[in-house]
Amino acid sequence: MFNQQTPACDQITTISNKLILIFPDDIFGYSNIGACNLMNKNFNEAINWFKKAENIDDQDPIVLSNIAYAYMNLNMNTEAIEYYEKVAATGDEQYKSFALQKIEELKK
Repeated sequence: MFNQQTPACDQITTISNKLILIFPDDIFGYSNIGACNLMNKNFNEAINWFKKAENIDDQDPIVLSNIAYAYMNLNMNTEAIEYYEKVAATGDEQYKSFALQKIEELKK
């Protein structure tokens, strides 16, 4: 989608806010704004946006993984583990494997 080299978060946020207005029950606008906040290391703000997406779809492994990642970067390992456990429970085998690996790393 986009990465830290992308200077377009302002434009992505503008477009995503419009998506939210038009499609308030779609996770993508919320998730995109959350991702921009992750890239800018605004982890608390990212969590706020990803939790809005989670309220719409609490089974989306990408949203859940991003919440876990943000918590991990805030050194909130208990919360990160909680969300990686959700990923392991809801994602496919690849997500499950990834989440279990992260849980193991966080428990060290």
